[in-house]
Amino acid sequence: MDNPLKGLRGLLHRPTIKVTKMAVFLAIVLIFALALMYRLQPARYGYTLDEFDSYFHYYATNIIVNDLNTKGVAGIFDFFKVVDTHFWYPDGYNMASSTFAGFYYTTAFLYLFLTKVVGVNISLFDYTVIQPAFFGALMVIPVFLLGKKIRGIGTGIAAALLTVLTPGFLLRSSIGWYKHEPISLFAGVFALYFAVEAYEATTSRKMWIYSVLGGLFLGYANVVWGGGRYFNGLLGLMFLAVPLLTTVDFRKSLAAVVMLALNVMIGMTFPNPGFEWYKDSANLVMALGIVTGAVVTLAAKRLPDKNKLLGKWAALAGMGALALVAVVFWLPANLSARYLAVIWPFSKSSVAIVGTVAEHQSTSGLELLHSYFVPLILAIFGGYLLLKKKRPATILAVLAFLSALYVASSFARLQVYLSITAAVLAGVAFSEISSRYLSLRQDPKKKQVDTSINAKKALTVVLLLLLLVYPAYNVWQPYTNRGMQLSVSATPLGEDIPDWQQALTWINTNTPADAKIIAWWDYGYWITVMGNRTTFADNGTLNTTRIARIATMYLSNETSGYQIAHDELGGNYVVVFVTAQDLRNGYYILGRLIGLGGDDGKIDAMASIAGINEYQQLVDNRTQMPTYYFWNSTLIGLMFPFDFRGYAQVDQTTQQITYIAPDYQNATAPGTFQVPVYTYDLKFNSTSPYFQLVFKSAGNPDSRGYMAQVLIYKVVP
Repeated sequence: MDNPLKGLRGLLHRPTIKVTKMAVFLAIVLIFALALMYRLQPARYGYTLDEFDSYFHYYATNIIVNDLNTKGVAGIFDFFKVVDTHFWYPDGYNMASSTFAGFYYTTAFLYLFLTKVVGVNISLFDYTVIQPAFFGALMVIPVFLLGKKIRGIGTGIAAALLTVLTPGFLLRSSIGWYKHEPISLFAGVFALYFAVEAYEATTSRKMWIYSVLGGLFLGYANVVWGGGRYFNGLLGLMFLAVPLLTTVDFRKSLAAVVMLALNVMIGMTFPNPGFEWYKDSANLVMALGIVTGAVVTLAAKRLPDKNKLLGKWAALAGMGALALVAVVFWLPANLSARYLAVIWPFSKSSVAIVGTVAEHQSTSGLELLHSYFVPLILAIFGGYLLLKKKRPATILAVLAFLSALYVASSFARLQVYLSITAAVLAGVAFSEISSRYLSLRQDPKKKQVDTSINAKKALTVVLLLLLLVYPAYNVWQPYTNRGMQLSVSATPLGEDIPDWQQALTWINTNTPADAKIIAWWDYGYWITVMGNRTTFADNGTLNTTRIARIATMYLSNETSGYQIAHDELGGNYVVVFVTAQDLRNGYYILGRLIGLGGDDGKIDAMASIAGINEYQQLVDNRTQMPTYYFWNSTLIGLMFPFDFRGYAQVDQTTQQITYIAPDYQNATAPGTFQVPVYTYDLKFNSTSPYFQLVFKSAGNPDSRGYMAQVLIYKVVP
């Protein structure tokens, strides 16, 4: 009689996992852990939100969470109706139409799921601090899939590793960086991956599934961040280039239409991009790419083989002429100053507010080379390798790198795209180099063992590791080894400087609840969210006219400044922020001279935005330091707690001041150099007629003498 357990044993067997798959899985997990470790480094300086915008994003997310907690599902769309006058008083901030609500809803739903369903005990503030680091580390998944699709598993692993470590993306996905980029880029790279899968699908079923997924992720990327438009433009180029350089089925163009349609429908459901999202310039570029690609495909299909290439280029020329007309007459009128500055960097000079923001500045080739080091060089080699194999995936990779290199050069903030695209092509180069050398084998015709083969393999591994470890440790790691902006009071000093925290606490506890604070726009979000008071301008830079009036107030004389602050704006307090170095001998050097980041370093931006033509009255063009006129005749100069004493002649050997000249000296004595010096002096007091000093932070110098101080003046009613 047969054993009844024998048949059961035949059904049950120990599951087996291929060693290759296990190795890939472990590699991805290891890269994720490494990425997370790098992104958590800033926490050593304090567990809080970083930069300025993060505080506004937390504030907006908190509105949605409170609505859902108090009203349940019935409150899900209440955010769309919020106009908050704590920002940009008295006009207010239309939350949904002025921001990308998809970002806030994503965080709100994830937070409520973790706290209500999973039972994690964490405040919303603490959750928003750590979420960016996790999404930044999760980028390994879509980048690995895209790299694998382009050139295999090795490329996928190398691309994932480089993406999460290179500075452009690393900086903007670290702990505390609660901004749009990590989630939008995560979705955008998935959209690229699914677009490639749709174009390379071997069955109609797969093509439609991937096109739907691509459209959903693309639309989601665009309701999370305005920078998601980049993916629309990139896909438009791909939909044009693939039919031009290869032979494709006309149905691929229909798959692209599905992606575009879903992306448009998702965008139209949110106030921003909004109902008119369908005619946005990003979708126009994508649509032009699809239509031109379809025309090229049809032209090639109807012509004999010998005329196909000529027919493709003729169709491209005809459609290109139509596209040029659309671009010339449509794009400039439908692009904001920021987006136009990305496409045409020279336009920054005509838009003062764009040209004065650090993250809007252009990036030189040397700066990019220093930031990315070897991966940027390898990316060029990787692009060369991919051009030999014309597939949708390889064409997309090359187009992505070239376009990302351009926008990163135009706009420093957009280096996030270069981090991803350069990493993919560098991954191709890494994979090619390693596969060539690690696959070396002993020549069977040679009887003597060639011991150099193993040495070559070992040398290859060592060189590859050094090429990665050197920039990762010496260049990329310092990007995250820094303090949060609020912890260091918006200075580049890597230490705790509590002055802004002191000022925000004082504002929150010592000013009336309806007080209105005037400050330079950089600090608007901090004052509204952490100080819990109304402001007139902030980092959203929605009203450039308002910012120009505030700049004019600061750079006007005391009487004119008071008229703007009191009569025009209706402000109750004015805030200034100054930095300096204490020389320990009664004199100070202004922080502007050494780049400490206070309002003293923003005089140029204020003058530019205010449209002041007599700039030389404010800043000496020989030294780029404030003049006597600035210190004695402008409101901000009087509010700064320093008096200009002249140009100190300093002995280079002893570092001691030999004497102080009242003006700049064209020539100094041998062995000396000159530097403008100041003494500490508060000009306004409690009896001043227009502005009275009511608060000043500690302003304690550190061991090097560096100091920062926030001063708050009451506008006399």
